[in-house]
Amino acid sequence: LLLLLLVLLALLVLLVLLLFWYSYVLDWYCRLQMHVSVDNYPPFDDVAANMKRLAALGLEIQITEMDVHCVPPCGADRLKTQAAIYGGMLQVCLNQPNCTSFEMWGFTDRYTSAWNAHYNPTHVNMQPLPWDINYKEKPAFFELLAVLSH
Repeated sequence: LLLLLLVLLALLVLLVLLLFWYSYVLDWYCRLQMHVSVDNYPPFDDVAANMKRLAALGLEIQITEMDVHCVPPCGADRLKTQAAIYGGMLQVCLNQPNCTSFEMWGFTDRYTSAWNAHYNPTHVNMQPLPWDINYKEKPAFFELLAVLSH
């Protein structure tokens, strides 16, 4: 019986040590992937409320894989909407102290995953990023810059 108690105590100590170790090894992040489109994206207030809830849990929040698909025809009005979405999401992140990263899913439409045959079998250029296929800045680039400049 004594041997069994010692083994159980040793296992309990090992479990506590492992949990202590994992608390330093595991990242306590909540990454919000933002693959959205000009036609379908979450309201900024909803994202801000969700970030507030996650921050209250003590989590570090990151917006990752941000891209805003603009399915053709993607004229000036839709590119303006795309820019507003990029800028709005960046502002939401900047307003939340626990939001530590805003990452785009690339920077140019030339090398975007939106060309992926699984998601885009017809290979339509969905223009999801702030630079076009010729590395020319789109309105989203200037909107991001404006948000960061304030």
